[in-house]
Amino acid sequence: MTTDKNEPLGGARQRLASLRGFARFRTIAIVAAVLAVLGSAYIVGGPAAGTAQSLADNSGAQSVDRSAAGAPANVGAPYAAALPQTKDTQTGTSSAAPSAAPAGQDPLSAALDASLIVKTGQMTLEVANLDSAVSQAQSTIAGMGGYVASSSRAGSEGNASATITYRFPVAHWDDALAALRKLASKTVSEQTDTSDVSSQAIDLDARLGNLKTTESALQAIMARASAIPDVLAVEQQLSSTQSEIEQLTAQRAHLGDQAAMSTVNVTFQLPSQTVTTQTAQGWQLGGQIDQAVAQLVRIGQGLATIVVFAIIVGLPILVGLIAMLIVVAVTRRVFRRGRRAGATPSQA
Repeated sequence: MTTDKNEPLGGARQRLASLRGFARFRTIAIVAAVLAVLGSAYIVGGPAAGTAQSLADNSGAQSVDRSAAGAPANVGAPYAAALPQTKDTQTGTSSAAPSAAPAGQDPLSAALDASLIVKTGQMTLEVANLDSAVSQAQSTIAGMGGYVASSSRAGSEGNASATITYRFPVAHWDDALAALRKLASKTVSEQTDTSDVSSQAIDLDARLGNLKTTESALQAIMARASAIPDVLAVEQQLSSTQSEIEQLTAQRAHLGDQAAMSTVNVTFQLPSQTVTTQTAQGWQLGGQIDQAVAQLVRIGQGLATIVVFAIIVGLPILVGLIAMLIVVAVTRRVFRRGRRAGATPSQA
């Protein structure tokens, strides 16, 4: 008898312990759900990654692209004499092309002399004084016959930097790079590149020669033409040919300019400061309060976004699920009634 009385009591204790465990699990689940919702709200309500930092960087950036004072108006003109010239026997005009090797000179040596090499480079220099280094570099490049093609400045105080593109005669390539290195307390990075465009120049020269021959022939035909339709047809072809000559001439001059004037993109920057110094100088109580308020607003925006999506997207889905459950319940009830109605006559 005693055993029978203790069995219900033990079962009640087990059920009570299971209910307590379930209550604890439910509390943990609720806390986890709340944290998940807040985290989702923080992510949804915040701007894209890196936006705040990019805005802060861009607010201090002042970029100015300009040509340096005294830069040549026509860069290709001063170097036209340096390009090999040939004379067209039919038109009597000259065009840039590799000249024939002089008497007694090796053809291979002549080809090497006529080659067009484009030299470009990029440098990152760490300097103690930004303004002084930029001024000295500009004076040095100007003394070599070069100029500033473009420049930009960014940052302020200890984070200031300047990026300047220099162009100077290719003959001073090594001297210019060495002079720029001397201005820096540390060369952070340096990269140079050379590209041979001789084949492109030779191809352009050949095409120009053929087009000029065609131009001369068309001019001779138009001079002899008497019928108006013939004159118009020849004039149209002549105009098209002259347009192609102008385009190819501009491309050839651009290649000559790129080969005659080297290009170097230099970034001047101040020495990096330690994280401790930057933190001590940049920390402000008001700024921290603003950031905390911004984070709170961000979470609120995220919660509002989640609520809007839940109402617009979740409500129709919830209505559909309720409708499906009602249909299923009604169907099951009708099916049960049908089974009971069928079972009653058989029992009778």
